[in-house]
Amino acid sequence: MANCKCGQGMVNMSANSCATTLGVSEKLIAVPLYDNTGAKNKILASDFVNDKLPSAFITGKLNQPDKSKRWFPISSKLREVTDVQDEDAVQTIDGVDYTIASGFFKFTGTMPKEEATTVGFINSNGCTEMGFYVISDSGNLEGIKFDESGDLYPMPIVQGTLKARLTKPTFSTIQSVALSFSWGKSVKVEDIRVVYADNIEVDLLNAKGLYNTYGLPTGTQSVTDISFFLKRPSSKYGDLNRVGAVLSDLVFTQNSVVVTPTAISENMNGSYTVDATFVAGDVVVSQATLGLTGDELTPFTITIS
Repeated sequence: MANCKCGQGMVNMSANSCATTLGVSEKLIAVPLYDNTGAKNKILASDFVNDKLPSAFITGKLNQPDKSKRWFPISSKLREVTDVQDEDAVQTIDGVDYTIASGFFKFTGTMPKEEATTVGFINSNGCTEMGFYVISDSGNLEGIKFDESGDLYPMPIVQGTLKARLTKPTFSTIQSVALSFSWGKSVKVEDIRVVYADNIEVDLLNAKGLYNTYGLPTGTQSVTDISFFLKRPSSKYGDLNRVGAVLSDLVFTQNSVVVTPTAISENMNGSYTVDATFVAGDVVVSQATLGLTGDELTPFTITIS
């Protein structure tokens, strides 16, 4: 055994007769390990209400304006998952194997018929200090406990190991995206804890994160109305139009002053026209605090000549 301690005695080895087993991993929810204050992100024991994780709590995490506290589900369900431990590093002396270090647990999975854009989204997080809550095929949530508080933490991964890779289709195979990473050394299987789906008010297997959304000016801009598209990145040329926006979703600012529009209309081609009293110069379009549910809009500028 590696790192044996002097004076270490025996530990009881009786397990519960009704065993709690881990499920087959089917979905991953990425979470930064720390928020902007340096505090660890976690599910507090006090977040449960009547032994259930409330819908409002989960919705708040998925739509959290502060990225350092947000939950980021990987959109598609995983197939062909493997989650196995490498062989331990050993040194053999006189035919006896001495363990030097335990092997890393490596996770791999495949997302069938996944868009190529997903590769970029996942790989953009490769250098982030992050972990995952794992959602099993039964909808259970798996995390890790680091103390006796009852709090549940995302399971850390080794920074720099998260990778996604596209496999293009052939005449006999479909397009897919493969994902892989290594769990951190602090992830010990004996510390993994399971929250059953019955104790979660949301079906986490179908949880959706925020879409990356951007604005694209179009047509002639004037002091009485401006026009633009709202777009979600897609492998489809021209990306996808984000439809259904209303005035309360957006904020329009000129010279640091908020301009209040009188109307917004959605055009046949998917663009928007906003009527207001503008002046020549730049108009910054941004997202209202509770606007554009399901999206995170990167502020953009429209120039009126």
